[in-house]
Amino acid sequence: MSGARGVPCGDASFCEGGELEFTHRKLSIEQGRSLKAISVSNVELYRLMPTPVYVYMQKNQKYVAIKSPLDFFSHQDIQKIIRLPQIYMTEFADLLGPIRNAAKAIRYAMDQSAYTIKDHSGKWKYPDVNLGVPSFVTSDSIWKKASQIWSSKMAVEPYTVAIFVDHLCSPIPAEEMEKAREGDIDGFELAILRSSWAVFLALQLGYFNPGYLNRLRAESFSRSVNHADIAFPRSEEEELIQYVFRILPEIQIHALAEENILKLKSRIAEKLRFRMERSKEKIKPEERLKLSIFGEKGFLSAG
Repeated sequence: MSGARGVPCGDASFCEGGELEFTHRKLSIEQGRSLKAISVSNVELYRLMPTPVYVYMQKNQKYVAIKSPLDFFSHQDIQKIIRLPQIYMTEFADLLGPIRNAAKAIRYAMDQSAYTIKDHSGKWKYPDVNLGVPSFVTSDSIWKKASQIWSSKMAVEPYTVAIFVDHLCSPIPAEEMEKAREGDIDGFELAILRSSWAVFLALQLGYFNPGYLNRLRAESFSRSVNHADIAFPRSEEEELIQYVFRILPEIQIHALAEENILKLKSRIAEKLRFRMERSKEKIKPEERLKLSIFGEKGFLSAG
């Protein structure tokens, strides 16, 4: 899925260039019949694209990709396509409904019972967040929704986590997104994956504060982009960021399995082990959200 900044499409008015690894960069009219049309006015700026994004080139009579999965539209990007009646995504976007719904349900529950957090010095963090500790029932419901993303084999594709977290959290600050994308495409994508996993694992560990998760995402993204690894963590937050950077040292598109996630020796690993064992016991196979970017219904070749 590299090539987040843009895709070579033969029309400089739409994109800036870059490589791309998803299966189809161009689609014939016949292949494009299954695409999902979306009004340009409905595009939410700085949100991650869930599939490749295509435009129809009348001159070539082909659908040409202008955005990779996990790319985004900036204000400048939108101006380039503002006169188009619509853009197109693959039908894979329709399969993301359960992921979006789970994220929205968790966000709603957190917003209803947001609470503050103390840092390692004992001071209150994030005073802008409403007081009130979520009840056990609410906490258990949030944890269960987040845990449904794991497969029965306790594995999940990083892409799935990224899309889930993008619907759960507020967008990463626009300036940081644009700067990261322009500076290093691969570094941008790695930062997206790492920051998403930091939030996802924080949910597994019981952090259900929306303000905290937004800040954790932004902090993880910024540290990854700036190569600011944490050598000596001073808090569990920093320990979690360090842990994520170690299990995701580079871009990973295939599923991260339990053995990959728990391979490090740390307090984070021990806490996650307990939570993942509980997930095996409490989440039924039919409750798990099955989604893959590979194969016939995905946008990457299974081979």
